[in-house]
Amino acid sequence: MSCCGGKRQALNLNLKRGQAGSSAAGKSDARAARPDARLRHSGEGFLAVVGPVTGARYEFGWAGAILAVDSRDAYALAGVGTLVREP
Repeated sequence: MSCCGGKRQALNLNLKRGQAGSSAAGKSDARAARPDARLRHSGEGFLAVVGPVTGARYEFGWAGAILAVDSRDAYALAGVGTLVREP
């Protein structure tokens, strides 16, 4: 078993299959995004991840990029090695 319980692999598979949802900022229905958490990309280059709860696609365009993410996705996304929760 991998150290992250296979979450990273599942995220990569979703991206490869094209199952990424719309961006979190574009939602307007009753399940609208709750940008309660901020994550910073501490790695290098571009990073795209899919929130496991909302299906929203989050794109970190560069190293150090900070995005507001839906609080329901934040816990799992913080498990991605290069994403760090911001205060």
